[in-house]
Amino acid sequence: MFANKIWHWAFSVISFLSIGVASMAVSGQIAASVNQPTQNYGAYSEITDFESRMEKVNFVPQNRRHTLRKARIDYYVDLARDSVRKGWGYQEQDAIRRAKLILDHHVSQG
Repeated sequence: MFANKIWHWAFSVISFLSIGVASMAVSGQIAASVNQPTQNYGAYSEITDFESRMEKVNFVPQNRRHTLRKARIDYYVDLARDSVRKGWGYQEQDAIRRAKLILDHHVSQG
């Protein structure tokens, strides 16, 4: 009976230590993946190119249409940045495409 309790105690200790080691390994992998920087650095170049193009365009703050267009463009640029961070390449391209369409319309309308 005493030997049975020792085996039970030894098995419990080994199980507890195994679970602890496994949980530390998993949490270490999660922490490493969270702290890992985004690998998609090339996608930001399209966003920064678009923003440099946008800086050259004149938006008149007193004109309501201009402020609405600028707000929509800013929304799509922010959406593109979030998409890059999350690794959603298609949504990033779509957001930049929409922002470019709005900017082209603004330039053509004057």
